[in-house]
Amino acid sequence: MVFTIQRYIFWDLLKTFLMATAILSLILGLGVMLRPLKEYGVEPTRVPELILCTLPITLTMVVPIAALLSATLTYGRLAVDNEINACRSSGIGLITLMYPALTLALLVAFGTLLLAFHVIPSFTARFDEIIKSDAEAIIYRNIEKSGSLGKLGGEFSRYQVYAQRAYPEKHRLENVTVLQTDKQDIQAVFSARAVTIKFTTENDRQEMVLKLYDYTSNNRRGGDEMSTQAKSTELIIPMPSIWQDDIKFKKLDQMQKIREDMTRFGPINDLFENYKRQLAIENFYHHCDQHLSEPGNFIDFSINNDRLRVRAQDVTLKSPLNKKAQEKGRIKGAMRKIRSANLAPLETGKVEIDYYYKGRPNTPSRQFKANKVKLQVDPLRRNMRANLALENVTWTNHTNPREYSDRNYLIPNLKIPDSIQAQSNNLTLPEVLANPAHPENTSNFLNLLYKRLKKSCNELEAEIVVELHTRLAFGVSCVVLVLFGSALGVILKSGHLLSAFGVSCIPAIFCLTTIFTGKHIVEDSASSMGSGMLFLWSGIIIVAIADFVIYKKLLKQ
Repeated sequence: MVFTIQRYIFWDLLKTFLMATAILSLILGLGVMLRPLKEYGVEPTRVPELILCTLPITLTMVVPIAALLSATLTYGRLAVDNEINACRSSGIGLITLMYPALTLALLVAFGTLLLAFHVIPSFTARFDEIIKSDAEAIIYRNIEKSGSLGKLGGEFSRYQVYAQRAYPEKHRLENVTVLQTDKQDIQAVFSARAVTIKFTTENDRQEMVLKLYDYTSNNRRGGDEMSTQAKSTELIIPMPSIWQDDIKFKKLDQMQKIREDMTRFGPINDLFENYKRQLAIENFYHHCDQHLSEPGNFIDFSINNDRLRVRAQDVTLKSPLNKKAQEKGRIKGAMRKIRSANLAPLETGKVEIDYYYKGRPNTPSRQFKANKVKLQVDPLRRNMRANLALENVTWTNHTNPREYSDRNYLIPNLKIPDSIQAQSNNLTLPEVLANPAHPENTSNFLNLLYKRLKKSCNELEAEIVVELHTRLAFGVSCVVLVLFGSALGVILKSGHLLSAFGVSCIPAIFCLTTIFTGKHIVEDSASSMGSGMLFLWSGIIIVAIADFVIYKKLLKQ
């Protein structure tokens, strides 16, 4: 008889729980349904699959509330109909009647933990795969619609592409302008006759490669404008991960691997790569300065099979701060990346450059003299190259004694020594965090990158810990909330649907508020780990104490 009553109560709980879950999921899912269409430009036929991928996230929020509502409504109805009093008069204790609620609570807690630790990470990874598989179509639709690459975030948000004509079937754009921005500032403008788009995979990360033909660039990195022209160049843009670059969408084993090697996490890896690129650039300039300071004041470069010898005095790095910011002692907001260096002229007032073609290794084929020379590094290419931008330049050919002159002249594709790139590429994150390998007279920008990297690693460590506690807290909260709702239903006899829903929302909102607030406390300041964790669990502890007090009171009646 007891088992029959418990089974009856459990099935009543389960039916109400499933109905509440379906209704709440539908309501919350309506907002999710429009997001892929509005923000990403996804084809309508792919939206149902994307909604299915986001369903576990909705269920994580809905399931605890639905279980609480079900328990409050079911036991409230039992109390209103005096069925609980009848059972107690027959010798069936209240704790025995609460076993179905406890069973539902444990099942919901297990389901919530399963969703958080396994199902959600798997489904969000599938969501990213769908977006990336449709990336090219999304990009063309966004270019035609708004001129940008879309709202996928990451590096994508830093580029705007405007094209007069688009040929998706040929993967080609014509008469193109590409703007590269940094927050609100335009860092570079590229104008090209044509652009081809292709997708590659490098180190397990997908990249989009824009190849520009017959392009002109107006580059503002380094504090002033520098214009260049060339037949072709490539812009490599990492494909962003919409959710996979968020630690809350990682599985338990993935989080453990990230703690062992934080470069497995996309945002940290991007920061580390930026640090290594900037370090290579500054090491390259210090390498040039060292050679130009030696007897002879020259340094040799290679361009494919040709050779270049530059005679100057030293290298002057461009200041990462403007004068006004230096006077006020401000760094944030005034920082500029070092991408170029000035070659100081010799006593003669000219920088001299000898160009040796492959066929004439010992005799200069061309000789240049310039009043001002800038050594620019192009960090956008995977294998970085440098350019020499000459101003007020004159040159002579070996075969023709006539002197030519021009206001601006560019010598592109200077190879950076392999040892310089290898020195930074071989660095590991633990080595850098333990001992930053900065050159002398390093820029403020490189120091800022290092501080950001170190701070981000500390924050990621704290975020992993608090994420584990948050997932566990959601599971435990299901148990204490369902038991609390069952007791409230018995005491208040809230058999009416609206009354049950209103009563059940109070403890649920309280627990959710403390969980998310505690999580944000830790995420905002890793040093507040202790207080954040205490606040995260405080709501559950208070509700658990309330459960103990209420059930003790009920058992005495």
